[in-house]
Amino acid sequence: MSVPPLWIIDLANNVTACLEPLEPMPPLGCHYHLSEGCWEISIFPAHTEIVGGPLDGHQTAPRFRVDLLAIATLFSSIEDIAWQTRSVNDEDQLGAHIAITGVCDHESVSVRVLQSAPSEFEPGRKALTNEGCLIETW
Repeated sequence: MSVPPLWIIDLANNVTACLEPLEPMPPLGCHYHLSEGCWEISIFPAHTEIVGGPLDGHQTAPRFRVDLLAIATLFSSIEDIAWQTRSVNDEDQLGAHIAITGVCDHESVSVRVLQSAPSEFEPGRKALTNEGCLIETW
């Protein structure tokens, strides 16, 4: 993927500042794509893979809160705010997420905050149960 425009980096950083961890957060990922004149920007936390013990190989998603009002202030105008509770079908990689669509920095944008990383991404953190530590992998 090419380097994103600076305004996308700034917007993604501002959106991540609106995420309130309810436990230690794993690394956050960002994917962006221009589709039919609208920038689709997805922010998502990595999965944590448990290494060792009875849950070895199990992956978990973090608990966090999203300040929707704070994200809304990043837009000059809003067209839609939506919450999708689960994947709509087997091809839906976004899964549970919130989406705000509108205008940011004179660009048509749909910002999505996913509950967890799409399945195509490897875990971004490992919980080493025998050592009692967390290791970030991306």
